[in-house]
Amino acid sequence: MPVYCLTGANRGLGLEFVRQLSQLPSATIIATTRSNDNDLTDLKAINPSDTSTKIHIMECDIASLDSINSFVKNASSLLESQSLKITHLIANAGVNSVSGQNSLTIGPADLHREIDINLIGPAKLVENLVSQSLLANDVRVLNMTSGLGSMTKSLTIEPRKCMTY
Repeated sequence: MPVYCLTGANRGLGLEFVRQLSQLPSATIIATTRSNDNDLTDLKAINPSDTSTKIHIMECDIASLDSINSFVKNASSLLESQSLKITHLIANAGVNSVSGQNSLTIGPADLHREIDINLIGPAKLVENLVSQSLLANDVRVLNMTSGLGSMTKSLTIEPRKCMTY
């Protein structure tokens, strides 16, 4: 049985991934959101096409090591109770802090925030999932970004509304 874990699942690309994956038979989907206080209406409204497909909504703020650790603990309880391991990890959560800034004008705090969320957070998530043996041996890990993370695509945006690193 495939187990999909997605970060940033309550809106945008993450939400659409959950919608599409919910149509698969016998899948387990762990949909994470930065905070359970966020608007989860659309995420909770998704109805799997197969009654054996289950969606679990969990909190995981990818910018916070404490939140990542808490998520891994909660995911461990869920997965171990069903003798499951994550077969697909989609690290979708990301941020573009200040769209008008570029590499010459971004402040240190905004740069640190972007690196923490877009780079360090996904790496620490994988590290913690591995340390708890929650990933299948043949796991597929997708660390993704939108077009905002593309150095090539950002060249054509005038004025530059994103910064790549």
